[in-house]
Amino acid sequence: MDRTLCVCQLNNRTFLGGKALDTIVGSGDGSILLNSIIGLGLFAAAYSLWGGLAAVAWTDVVQVVLLIIGGLLMAYFALANVTDSGSFIDGLKYVYEKAPERFSMILSKGEIITPNGRDAWWDLPGLAVLIGGMWVANLYYWGFNQYIIQRTLAAKSLKEGQKGIVFAAFLKLIIPVIVVLPGIIAYVMNLDPETGTLNMGLLNSEGFWEPLAMSPMTMPHLG
Repeated sequence: MDRTLCVCQLNNRTFLGGKALDTIVGSGDGSILLNSIIGLGLFAAAYSLWGGLAAVAWTDVVQVVLLIIGGLLMAYFALANVTDSGSFIDGLKYVYEKAPERFSMILSKGEIITPNGRDAWWDLPGLAVLIGGMWVANLYYWGFNQYIIQRTLAAKSLKEGQKGIVFAAFLKLIIPVIVVLPGIIAYVMNLDPETGTLNMGLLNSEGFWEPLAMSPMTMPHLG
């Protein structure tokens, strides 16, 4: 099962990487999508076979550093541009005042109603998420995920493997800051000043947010 999941993830990631190259290097119409996917696959295979697991580990280190630093900078600059004062603290206060319900981790019935009219509680049923679901998913991830197991078993000693897992768990704690917070900021920056709700022009027919439809003010800071 884990091998099947790994293959599915590789398919998704090579496609998304090829799509990014097609957009950045090409015209974005898919003309070089297939070549980009094949090129990424060959490049990844070449440096993995040539450098072994050490090359993969160093790639992970570089990616984590860039993602963490980039995510923290994005969150900082986004908060600094929410208000006219340019203050990070003022921006955080403003975002919390405008959308306090978005910071709630345990939902109650009727607390958040999605743009299509559905109660978010039915998807994340309050305390039951923590008691009956989240710990199961995390137990699987930290105990059975191929990426975690592979890197832990590749450590030079048991102690180093344990320290690596603990450090990875620490990095997980800042994920809300670099992933969730920018989304909340984008939500607040695109609220309709008259109604206090999200600008409905940004939503597609299914009620989901279209990223490309965000306001010109948001895109330079979050895109």
